[in-house]
Amino acid sequence: MFALDKPVGPTAAQSLVALRESDPSLRGVKLGHAGRLDPMAEGLLTVLVGDENRAVHALRGQSKTYEIDVLLGLSSDSFDALGMLSAPVDATLDAPSVALACSRFEGDYLQAYPPFSQARVGGVSLIASSRAGVAVERPVASRTLHAIALLGVGSIDMASACDRALPRIALVRGDFRQEAISARWRELAAERPDARLTVASLRVRCSAGTYMRSLAHDLGAALGLPALAWRIRRTEAGGLTLDGARTLPTPT
Repeated sequence: MFALDKPVGPTAAQSLVALRESDPSLRGVKLGHAGRLDPMAEGLLTVLVGDENRAVHALRGQSKTYEIDVLLGLSSDSFDALGMLSAPVDATLDAPSVALACSRFEGDYLQAYPPFSQARVGGVSLIASSRAGVAVERPVASRTLHAIALLGVGSIDMASACDRALPRIALVRGDFRQEAISARWRELAAERPDARLTVASLRVRCSAGTYMRSLAHDLGAALGLPALAWRIRRTEAGGLTLDGARTLPTPT
């Protein structure tokens, strides 16, 4: 078992393929992971090697720590930057207001799964229903936020947010609607380049299964604003950290 510092772009499964291809000693060896990361998420992926995969369910159930940036004033149908955006609204917030809203989520927390996730309703995954444009009631699950700390509050305009989002979206592999999503980012940046958005940076220690995308969405709702997960980085899982983590080779 070892830590892989997954970059933005590949899925967890794609990361394991790239890891195996880059390391001859891993070829022919069963690889797994203890908790996926979305394409737009980065950071610690716990890689399981060989017989370690027998303990995958126990390892996936361990607590995790994330650093996330929540973009307030903008939302998407996936609750992150890799989704179809709604029109931005001006959002200027101070740190005390955001910190108060964050404090309401500490402890036990009923969280709905985000659209474009693997939770299933009637045998069909939410990602399949979302892609088909079928509206379903998203299931909820009990999660625990052991700690949620506000690290800082900043501001960004819509044009600058677009400039930062597009290169990250371009790193995503596979069919994730990238072309249409990028076009929507450009459209809104052209319409409202000066729209002021707030960026809240958080550190979250939580139980397994907690979605940072849903937390970002719910934090926005608590503040009366649209919101999405702008950056997600997992830094710890079950005591494993990014210290000495392996990395994937840079694509050529």
